[in-house]
Amino acid sequence: MSLMDISALCFSKEVGPYLGRVVVGIACSGGADSMFLLHALKNSFPARDLLVLHFNHKQRGESSDDDANFVAAVSAQMGLKCVIGEWENAIPHASEGRLRAARLAFFAQQPVEVICFGHQLEDIAETLLMRLTRGSGSEGLSAPRPISRVGQQTFLRPLLNISRSNIRAALHEHGIAWREDSSNDNEDYFRNRIRKQILPILAEQADPLRGMARSRMLLEEDNTAVDFWLNSIVNVNNSQLDCTPLIGLPKALFRRALNRHLRSEPHALELDSNAVDLLLEHMYQQQTFQLNIGQHTFLVYEDHVLQVREKKVFNFPVLAVPQNTALYWPDGSHIFIESTPLTADLRTRLSSKTLNNTIEIYCKPQDILARTWVDGDAYKPIGMHGHKKVQDLFTDRKISKWVRHSLPVFCSSDGQILWIPGLPPADDSKLSLQDTAALHLVWSR
Repeated sequence: MSLMDISALCFSKEVGPYLGRVVVGIACSGGADSMFLLHALKNSFPARDLLVLHFNHKQRGESSDDDANFVAAVSAQMGLKCVIGEWENAIPHASEGRLRAARLAFFAQQPVEVICFGHQLEDIAETLLMRLTRGSGSEGLSAPRPISRVGQQTFLRPLLNISRSNIRAALHEHGIAWREDSSNDNEDYFRNRIRKQILPILAEQADPLRGMARSRMLLEEDNTAVDFWLNSIVNVNNSQLDCTPLIGLPKALFRRALNRHLRSEPHALELDSNAVDLLLEHMYQQQTFQLNIGQHTFLVYEDHVLQVREKKVFNFPVLAVPQNTALYWPDGSHIFIESTPLTADLRTRLSSKTLNNTIEIYCKPQDILARTWVDGDAYKPIGMHGHKKVQDLFTDRKISKWVRHSLPVFCSSDGQILWIPGLPPADDSKLSLQDTAALHLVWSR
């Protein structure tokens, strides 16, 4: 049996379930691996709709254009449709990461649900070694996978068990031409140095390709298990990550939830590994933590919840609060003050202590001023024997420091604090038996 026949069996196993009635894309650079993929797919599924996809990275001048022309010509000879894309704002000598991002953006624009790639056995070894040096975990070390999901598309890699040398032998056997990418000899690229310098040394001692392919497979199994476990415990697709269900479970679940959350919309943050490890340790130890990720923007872990917050500090002069009119505060909350008769029914309600004085109070009729909290503020709350710092009251009531500076501080005309939403009213605000009217202050978001 020729290698082309063996590949047909491989394709039937890997690709067959994904074909259905959809058009299948073939990522084709014109190199040996992708040309083998193209011919093997056409040989395995002659009646299947195949769309050849080539992306010109514009890195090698005329050689890059020649690659595109070669793929287009071969596709035409085989009776296949071909789409050629190119990097319009190409960056000279771009990194492998930038090239990959541009290429994936091109693939995402194509009208195909499935794309096949020509990654083979050496690609596993090269990727594994590269990512080991960068400190990747099981998710990164288990790439490239036979089947993966990227956006709305499924990526298939049916050649992962076939070596580069066997692929070239099969191409020679069948008289199939391919293009050689001169950049593969450029040792400025880390992958090329691994291919030319590291793998030959490893090959002198053992069969590294099969061993690393097995390691990749085992890591993928572990990675899938962690994903399955995490998905059964917590939803990490929200704008905030509630880690309460993870408390007491292995750190690996915290790390996976954190990494997935950082990649999710709407924020999609990129943090270096040191920042991730620091944040993870605080999450795992259930310690409050904040990380500055932009101007007045922080990634905050507090009360088992991770979320992005903007620290809003409002600086404006003291405001006179009009009665019978809603006053809107900069954080979106609003305040309403009205004068009301102090009836027997109202006195009964006040004495029953059913009033939620964290959002409303009744106080002596007077002019009311509003400002923001400043360090050093203190007052005597009703029921306490002495003054207490507002900061300590915030701490006692577990009011987050992220909202403290946005809360209104209601004062009398002489500047004495009467009330702050979320805290008990001041002793100076309480009504007396002689009062016949009251001011009703209501704060709401």
